[in-house]
Amino acid sequence: MGISPSRHVPIGVIEDYVVHGLEGVIGYAGTPTGRLQIDPQHQTLAIEFPAVGRAPNVVEYENLSFSEVVEGGDQVWHRLAIRLDDNLDEVYALLCAILDRVQLAGEPFADAVESALDSLSGIIAFRHCLTRERQVGLFGELLVLLALTESVGPRDAMYSWRGPLGEEHDFGIVMSDIEVKTTLGERREHWISSTTQLVQTGERPLYLISIQLTTGALDSGLSLPALIALARSRLALELPKLDSTLALSGFRDRDSDLYHSRWTLRTVPTFYEINSLFPAVTPERLDAIVPRAEHVIDVRYRLDLTGISQSPALFEFGEFL
Repeated sequence: MGISPSRHVPIGVIEDYVVHGLEGVIGYAGTPTGRLQIDPQHQTLAIEFPAVGRAPNVVEYENLSFSEVVEGGDQVWHRLAIRLDDNLDEVYALLCAILDRVQLAGEPFADAVESALDSLSGIIAFRHCLTRERQVGLFGELLVLLALTESVGPRDAMYSWRGPLGEEHDFGIVMSDIEVKTTLGERREHWISSTTQLVQTGERPLYLISIQLTTGALDSGLSLPALIALARSRLALELPKLDSTLALSGFRDRDSDLYHSRWTLRTVPTFYEINSLFPAVTPERLDAIVPRAEHVIDVRYRLDLTGISQSPALFEFGEFL
């Protein structure tokens, strides 16, 4: 059966709980009573029903766990928890479907869980959307692409976009290279994936653009497919190049309906020149402080840009959101 939208809070509400690290419980009136548990600390969403009947068989699923929860000394609940792995939309949709199967269709909890998982396995073999992390990253790069379209023109903007091509930096314009970092957090905190990500290419200066997004209401912000549609309209003459680059990023038009989140700018994007004063972990700096640094083969770190001096903007961001 399909999901009943009127029964469930928007995904943006759940996303806000997770992004801000807030625990929450959403009750579902019906027979039997149900509830949704939001646990950002353990990166899980869970549903619970009063314990009746057998337990569902989820042992073969790595990200799922079943348990019995005793409350108040004698009330026992059956609890199904799913670990979040940049897939909040999919996890929430699955749990909503199970809730509806139990309360609206009258299925036993174990049957509802197993039927929903069987149905899902037939879908995910053919359809998927980008992980939440990759969606946010692509959204930020598209914002920069649109800004560059206004600044240097569609052709130069399109050919400056290199992130999905696997090159050193996300954008290469005439006088500099650019790394784009996008976050849903309230602070300018970004993950740097390697010691070479913030290293200049030759003598060209390198800049980091920090973009902060927040969840948009139903009448504000854009979904990722909507932002892509806007980019296609602004770069109509470069459409083949744009579409091939989007394909390399992992986005597929046939999966557009799987992208439900809407985002808008939380703050104005900021620019930082990667110079000798910028706190970047690079091979050269590692060599200076770590004995036999060549044996350190993988470094990933989180960078907080709060309080770091900004550079003048290389270009302006228009009113896209």
